[in-house]
Amino acid sequence: MDDNMNPGEQGSIQDSQSAPVEQMQPEPSGYAAGTGQAQQGEQQKPTPASSTGKSGSKIKTISVTAIIIIVIVAIAVSFTHPGIFKKPATTIPKNTISTTSPASTTTISSSTTTTPSQTTTTSVTTTNLSTNTTTTPVNTSTIPANVTVYQNVYNGNFSQGYSGWNVSGKGFGTAPLNITHANSANVMCYLGTPWANYNSTFFATTYNCGLSNVNGNITSSYFKVVKPFLNFRIISPQDKGIYVEILYNHMSYMVVHYNTYNNTIYTNSSSTFRNVTMPLEPILGRVVQVRVVAETLKQQTYIGVEGFGLSNAPHEDIGVIENITTNSTLIK
Repeated sequence: MDDNMNPGEQGSIQDSQSAPVEQMQPEPSGYAAGTGQAQQGEQQKPTPASSTGKSGSKIKTISVTAIIIIVIVAIAVSFTHPGIFKKPATTIPKNTISTTSPASTTTISSSTTTTPSQTTTTSVTTTNLSTNTTTTPVNTSTIPANVTVYQNVYNGNFSQGYSGWNVSGKGFGTAPLNITHANSANVMCYLGTPWANYNSTFFATTYNCGLSNVNGNITSSYFKVVKPFLNFRIISPQDKGIYVEILYNHMSYMVVHYNTYNNTIYTNSSSTFRNVTMPLEPILGRVVQVRVVAETLKQQTYIGVEGFGLSNAPHEDIGVIENITTNSTLIK
């Protein structure tokens, strides 16, 4: 730009440069050659505008160029930010799938867990039934239904009266005899001397304070022979109609006669209890009963028993057993 150009002309030239480019007409002769200044006294005339067709063509060219530039910029942006022109993903399907799938899985897992639990309960029930069958006492077929089998002689000391014992006949009365009461000074219900050598307060006897005796017997509840000896105390004369027996399968397996009236060994034989034992080792594990029998009707001839109990060792006084008879064919 010429340094001699005034500010107004500079602004005019800048405006012409920013305006769309037009085809200029040849300079009039009034301009000095090579100087770029109008001759003095002549007014510079504006350059006539080009034709309308040429101006529209230039505008289209610029528009196409702008579009190409925009497309290029858009492509460049799409490479640097791949997701900028994509439609935002809807979160509803994802939430729906995420919520439904775990809920369904949990339900199936719960159902699967419940089924084994029920199966386990059935297995336990079966095991318990099997255990009950295994522990059924021996000789089940020979024992009446709905009866209890004890592990020892039930109420063997008669502290509960005749509970657990079957009483037949009138010989043993309606209840055991209370020894303390019978020995009292105002009662003196004994023969010769007071009752002696006993452990319990009660005993079963056919003695009824000196009156005439009658026959009868008492039979215990079922018990299992878990120890080899049956110990108890007894007062008994030598008499074939007075004895103690073991019942197996409702038949007599063992019969024992006792004699505590042997005065050559003991004193006060008619009122002193003696320790005796019945050996049961051959029938260990079997279910049996003990029965006390008194068939005699003689006056002052009676039997008294107390303190029945299974033991691992015998407890027997010498010279008391009269004889023992065993029917071993019953246990073969």
